[in-house]
Amino acid sequence: MGETIEFPNNDLFYLQKAKTEMQNGHTKAAIESVEQAYAHSKSVEVNAVYVSILVAAEKYNEAVLIADDFEERYREDEHYKLLYLFLLIKAQKVDEAEEFMEILQQQSSVKGEELEKMQGLLEEEKKQLKEQHAAFLEETKQKLFGLADRSMDEQLQIIEQAAQLDNDTLAGAAPFIFSNPYTNHVIRSIFLQTLIKNQVNCTIHFSLNELAVDINPSRLIPFEENEKVKALNEQLERQLEKNPSLLMALKPEMNFQLLKIFPFTDQIIKNTDKWVELFIGYYSNEETPEQSVFKNEEKEMADWIRRLSD
Repeated sequence: MGETIEFPNNDLFYLQKAKTEMQNGHTKAAIESVEQAYAHSKSVEVNAVYVSILVAAEKYNEAVLIADDFEERYREDEHYKLLYLFLLIKAQKVDEAEEFMEILQQQSSVKGEELEKMQGLLEEEKKQLKEQHAAFLEETKQKLFGLADRSMDEQLQIIEQAAQLDNDTLAGAAPFIFSNPYTNHVIRSIFLQTLIKNQVNCTIHFSLNELAVDINPSRLIPFEENEKVKALNEQLERQLEKNPSLLMALKPEMNFQLLKIFPFTDQIIKNTDKWVELFIGYYSNEETPEQSVFKNEEKEMADWIRRLSD
């Protein structure tokens, strides 16, 4: 009593229901029904109906994912080749579409006029993608010039997207970001890395507390390739070799601190071993023995570690 009886033709029931819902214009209900049918029977026939319903709903990316369950069939079967090419184009998978188009052009089984239509459709999608990308870059540019007015999370996202902008735009935005007192220092540090990686040739005034320097990003190497940064990471790994859990916890924090003080790493960290020792001691609440030879340097570095952790 109370047990659910599975009927062998549930997939046919849901499949017919999906077709009926689609005919009645109930796209969402049709998709839900065909999902149930496909969950019960992952056959190529149900797959084809599933794909056709997703296409009718203009859910092209989802349609490609479902079609890829039978990718070989879609690529080789005469009844599915053009449909698969259409899916790739409408999902804006341009490289894959062009590659598959070349394959079909070498085959005599596909009519030339059909391929011409698909070629025209592909060119339209490429044009649309180009326009979308141009609009995205323009929007990113506007956001970049008004960076300080946004939340920290938004600023991080904009900086990440800004890596796609051309160097002239990045150089033009630099003064607005580095001279604005309301721009978070972490954001400035991350943006500096974008300028360095893109080899942007410009002069910027970079400051951190009492430290200041005029730098050209195109003449600097990225943070992760900096010799001092690499030496500090190696030293941290050596000192915490027997405590891997603490290493996993402290390594991201140390690199975040180092990013904050870049490009003043050499000026602030006078002794790599001592910095790592003080850093571990500060975050693990351990007392570190004083060494008179490093007394002044030790105090300065300990102050920096404390300030950077605030």
